[in-house]
Amino acid sequence: MEYDEDYEEFSALSTAQVTYTISDDKITLNGTGTYLCLGAVWGESNEWAGFADYSSVYTPAITDVLVEVPEGLVTDVYKFKGSEYQGGELQYNTNVGMDGNDVYVQGILADMPNAWIKGTREGNTVTFESGQYLGLLANKPVYMMAVNRMNTSEIQPLVLTYDESTETFSNDTQFILLNASKSTVYLMQAISDFTLTKSKSGEAYEVPYLETFGSSTSMNDYTIIDANNDGTTWGYNSMSGYVNYNWSMTNAADEWLITPAIHMPAGKAYTFTVKTRSFTATMPERIEVMMGIEATAEAMQTVVIAPTEVASGDFVELTGNVWISEEGDYHFGIHAISDADNMMLAVDDIAVDEAVNTGVSTVRTATTAADTTVYSLDGRVMGTSTTGLPQGIYIQGGKKIVVR
Repeated sequence: MEYDEDYEEFSALSTAQVTYTISDDKITLNGTGTYLCLGAVWGESNEWAGFADYSSVYTPAITDVLVEVPEGLVTDVYKFKGSEYQGGELQYNTNVGMDGNDVYVQGILADMPNAWIKGTREGNTVTFESGQYLGLLANKPVYMMAVNRMNTSEIQPLVLTYDESTETFSNDTQFILLNASKSTVYLMQAISDFTLTKSKSGEAYEVPYLETFGSSTSMNDYTIIDANNDGTTWGYNSMSGYVNYNWSMTNAADEWLITPAIHMPAGKAYTFTVKTRSFTATMPERIEVMMGIEATAEAMQTVVIAPTEVASGDFVELTGNVWISEEGDYHFGIHAISDADNMMLAVDDIAVDEAVNTGVSTVRTATTAADTTVYSLDGRVMGTSTTGLPQGIYIQGGKKIVVR
């Protein structure tokens, strides 16, 4: 049917062809619009009966229902860690609640952070039926599935082993899938060798911490600050699987990439490492790493890695150590401070772990010898000598020093 706006009436087009495009589980009506539609015609007079269809898309009706969580369910934060198939390491927050023998997990797949799955616990084994509906992703229904890692067409219930002493759920025999079907393997994401461990400090991650930026979901817990407000800052590079800062032609870089909170007990030295590279060796960039108790630029007060020139087209590892005198949740800030009109600064594989020894140093390159940096008890750099410092207790070379 074609609409004549002047006469305000529809008329039938005897030569019009009605076609549809079928893609996956979606059918789309082609070639129609406000003034051209698929209409019902009544009688030989081609009189329009009053019903028409245009720009329509048909998808199967969704009859699946989301998992219903008991009212008042008490949950705890559990850290999910796993290996993405043909990708890197993933880690993010989930919520776990237990109601008798029923176990509920929210956000076990990071692309569906609000979705719940339900399992049943028998002893130290928790079983979740495959095909549980997670909701819509890109307007498609998605499901939680598990498959045998040795035969990925074999759909199985997801089985987690629970270690009560460490409050950890684990699985090293299956892939857990974000799947676009509940009856066949039509995966959007596959993760193996995963654990869910109860966080000792709520939202904060525990040490050892590792982020390999295996997918864009890795950025969910990170804070990006464009401190010079020039619109050029850190972003995820999906082609290469790392985070990079692309240059400004006019402004020197002042861009922060801040980790989520990492819980660190007191009285220990911790090692921070990050891999970084410039575009080429002839186009150097500059970077520093700071630490603070909040995910803000202003809170980044403790030097972890002093300003360092990065002049390598291949990734090099930078390392810095910090002494923690007060237990808490800390953030590390990777600060791009390159000159204007350079090219690209990339970072990957951010890690925090207990230091191998008690030496506290800031390592400015991968080969720099340990220095004699003096730290205050709150981790601030006070110089390389105790001369002239106020009375108090300081850390140097991993040992406490009293200045009287």
